Amino acid sequence: MDDLEAAQRAEVVRIALEWERTPWVNEGRIKGKAADCTFFSEVFVESGLIERPPIPHYGVQPNWTWPYLQMVLKNAKREVEESQALPGDVVMFRVQGMHSHGGIIIEPGWPHILHADMNARGVIRADATKGHLGVCQKRFFSFW
Repeated sequence: MDDLEAAQRAEVVRIALEWERTPWVNEGRIKGKAADCTFFSEVFVESGLIERPPIPHYGVQPNWTWPYLQMVLKNAKREVEESQALPGDVVMFRVQGMHSHGGIIIEPGWPHILHADMNARGVIRADATKGHLGVCQKRFFSFW
């Protein structure tokens, strides 16, 4: 990893942590006010790594997760193995048949993540190998 990538990853983690304790609100992407698990797109926008993606209103449609996964696939540079995942990378969890929930890996690295947890009613830190996330299939994506 070069110095630029290290600095960008640190910036992504710093910005992500500013979202911690933001209340969970469906389709929310306003730091400190409202967030669901699509909040991480705003982290990458604020860090300058991507342009704001069009994330459509998904409501309660059975396939609401498809645009979310497509946004990750379109903007991430590559999919990585769990052993290669680093702070600043995105992890997507298979929930209800699709990779529909995501979080940002934070320091000190995997399995430490920041994600919007509907049950906790906010954006929280978590060990993604424990609880309901621990049993989910995972995919890892890097924006570098």
